Amino acid sequence: MVFRPWRKYLMAVWAVLECMLFGGLVYGWGSLVFVLKKEGIYAELCFHRGDNSSNITTPAENMTSGVISCPEQDEKLQLAFTVGTTLMTFSSPLMGHIQYTFGTRMARIVLMCFFLCGSLVTAFLNTSTPWLMYIGLSCLAIGGLPVLVTNIQVANLFAVGGSTVVGLLSGSFDASAAVQLVVKIAYENGISRQYSYLFISALHVMVIFSTFVLLPKTFIPKVEPDNSDLDEAEEAVRALNGNGTLALEAEELPLRDVKPSLLNCTLSRVFLSHVFWLSVLQLRFYYFIGTLNPWLNYITNQEESLVSHYTNVSLFIQLGGVFTSLFGGFIFDLERTRNNGKPSITERHLQPSVVPLTLTSCLALLLSCLVLVPSAEVLYVDFIVLTFFRSFMYGTAAAYIQMVFPADYFGFLYGVMIVISGVVGCLQYPLFIWLESPPKGPQKVNIFLLVLMLVSLIHPIHIWLTCRSAGKKRGANSSAESEYVFIAKGTKCL
Repeated sequence: MVFRPWRKYLMAVWAVLECMLFGGLVYGWGSLVFVLKKEGIYAELCFHRGDNSSNITTPAENMTSGVISCPEQDEKLQLAFTVGTTLMTFSSPLMGHIQYTFGTRMARIVLMCFFLCGSLVTAFLNTSTPWLMYIGLSCLAIGGLPVLVTNIQVANLFAVGGSTVVGLLSGSFDASAAVQLVVKIAYENGISRQYSYLFISALHVMVIFSTFVLLPKTFIPKVEPDNSDLDEAEEAVRALNGNGTLALEAEELPLRDVKPSLLNCTLSRVFLSHVFWLSVLQLRFYYFIGTLNPWLNYITNQEESLVSHYTNVSLFIQLGGVFTSLFGGFIFDLERTRNNGKPSITERHLQPSVVPLTLTSCLALLLSCLVLVPSAEVLYVDFIVLTFFRSFMYGTAAAYIQMVFPADYFGFLYGVMIVISGVVGCLQYPLFIWLESPPKGPQKVNIFLLVLMLVSLIHPIHIWLTCRSAGKKRGANSSAESEYVFIAKGTKCL
């Protein structure tokens, strides 16, 4: 399928808007939980406490502040976030399989059903049916991630700058958390949560338009860069032979059309180490987002106006994810250009990921150090670092798979990566329980996560060592490497 230049740019802009409006609403949990607490969701748990803990707002205080809060309520709300993000990750391989088997259109029809169900259920949950929050948030999450996954293939239209497009889409997915901030601000100005979510449901018609008009029914193939270096090598061999036939044996020719099986890619070390890398980083991110409201209550001594202020600040700063994600994609593309002349195909494919992967782990380390300082003034820096970290994390994770593996494997491999990292992400709930345990629960949890972020550096180190080994072993016939030789040779996975 041939796409005219104006159409591919329209598709890119439309994909960014979709990801920004419908992708990562679950990550705006900090704003949504503030509204739910104002409405008294699970507030009855606070009145059934058998102690006189200062963590609960008394009925008299409730008349002025409008908020009841206690650890039992926080635990229920945290569980809803954990269930939502976990089901989102568990559904990813299924959505990837649907896209791989039935094409993009079918996958997007399924995501539309889940998203609309989630937005409508979230609109009508109330204090009488608080359990609907689990269904609504889960469906929003399940229907949100495929918006990103099905749109990432738009980057295949750009032979140059494809990683930047992936980063921009991931940043837009990140910035969609601000939709919940809009819901919160609207709520504080007299517009009910029900009306806000009904409006979001109606706006979802955008996805219907792109599904049936802009995007193809199956896949967008990759636009390959110039392979003139390989073509020139073949021509040189023909010239040496003198009769127009190739002097090399078939197995020595450039194997540009040969690719490993899906199973080989899934079991390769370069994929499994990438899954490990994302798993520990995503746990750090989920824990920060999931415990943001209790953390703000702790730092501000339960002062509602300050909690509201810092919640707004965190989401406003996350809007900058649209721009910070460009840095990750730009660095990836810059590294690809810098390594394009490397003789080894392994180096040309893998080496560009080392710097973005390392920077992302370093941002996670910085965030883990900052949260050890329980100060309101440091929160601004926390939110800025979080925005850069989140943009680099998901943008780099997606760009790595998009660049290293065959295009038609992306949906499945991305889904496998997300579901495994989601299983690890379930640890956020035990960590939340650990957080509540005296003494110094928060400090112990944050030190544990700091150590995990150090461990995440294993992945970029492994990639660097793989590329270094390939550089030493390459020979005169390096042009005869398969494009995916670093993933699998025969049935042996690297």
